[in-house]
Amino acid sequence: MIKFFRKIRQKLLSEGKTGTYFKYAIGEILLVMIGILLALQVNDWNEARKQEKKEKQILRQLKNELNEDYVILNEIIGENEFIITSCNVLLEHLENDLAYHDGLAVYFDGWATPSVLEFNSSTYQNLITTGPGIVTNDSLRNSILKLYNYHYTKAKTFNDYYKSDFHSFIAPIQLQNVEAVEWGKSSVPIDYEGLKQNTLFINALKWTKNGHRVNNLVFDNLQELIRELIVMIEDELAGRK
Repeated sequence: MIKFFRKIRQKLLSEGKTGTYFKYAIGEILLVMIGILLALQVNDWNEARKQEKKEKQILRQLKNELNEDYVILNEIIGENEFIITSCNVLLEHLENDLAYHDGLAVYFDGWATPSVLEFNSSTYQNLITTGPGIVTNDSLRNSILKLYNYHYTKAKTFNDYYKSDFHSFIAPIQLQNVEAVEWGKSSVPIDYEGLKQNTLFINALKWTKNGHRVNNLVFDNLQELIRELIVMIEDELAGRK
């Protein structure tokens, strides 16, 4: 097309038609400019498509990991409920001077159990590396950042606080007063009657029970926030089809 215009310009120039020549020259310049603008627009469009594809991929992966985290929290909450039950059963027997029976073995083992809480974070870290701005929905992006930066950190801090005290405080009390028969299933007290007067052991049971109650409140709230974020992601993906 440009060669075509050039031939016309040369012919007009040779014929002395300078007015018409300048018109064609301007037309040629405009044609080049339009071509450049179209190329830039196509490039921007292709880049936008690539960004949208990457955004969808991150959101899908994030949704999958959030579902996995929800299951992890379910397991932790269930474990904590059993720890709370173990503490309640033992406190009831020790504080009310009830007789020992073999059924208590599972509770003497279960009350002193550390909770290990690890969330999936690979996709979130990928999002941070890529740049949170790739999530174009402001509300969704802010919800993602708040969940991971605040609520996940809060839940991990609460759980790690107990885990730290378990190793420094709970575990030594358990080892001094309880003998493991089958680790993770059954333990028996070394001196059951003596435990009824053991203020340190009884206080440890109460501390553990209350600590896990608080943790479960935090975890229940986190599960609700995870459900809400999953719905937000699903709605965003559905609107991009």
